[in-house]
Amino acid sequence: MNRSFALLCLILIIAAAFAGCANNNAYAAQIAAGSGYASGQEYDQAIAAYNKAVGIDQKQSGAYFGLADVYAAREDENTVQEISGILKQGYLKQTESADKAAFAQKYLNTADTLAVQGKTQWALALLQDGYNLTGFASLKDKADEITAAAASTQSAT
Repeated sequence: MNRSFALLCLILIIAAAFAGCANNNAYAAQIAAGSGYASGQEYDQAIAAYNKAVGIDQKQSGAYFGLADVYAAREDENTVQEISGILKQGYLKQTESADKAAFAQKYLNTADTLAVQGKTQWALALLQDGYNLTGFASLKDKADEITAAAASTQSAT
């Protein structure tokens, strides 16, 4: 009986290990698909692939970051709300401070992208949302920097 129980436990451990590998492979496949669709500007398909990746593993940041990039590229009227919502969803799944800091950095990077595109108000709104969620001072500092740059550009014209 003990031998059968030990064998059953061993089989369950091996099955769990294979399932973990399968999930990692499925997650990576969805991230690759999302990236490919995004680079081809097939945004709806990219969003679907990244959402599938989130469904496979809610704690990995890649799918959330990919979604944020796609929403920024789409440039529709709900861009800031979509980006902020997806980054908030991912941030709240994180337990490690380094992972949370990576999300704060993504807020910064995405706001930079929006500012370069001339969408200063969108960048500021995203930074404010990120700061309210995370409390990372770097987000507030970046908002101040963008505000100052916009003010100096306006006064020069």
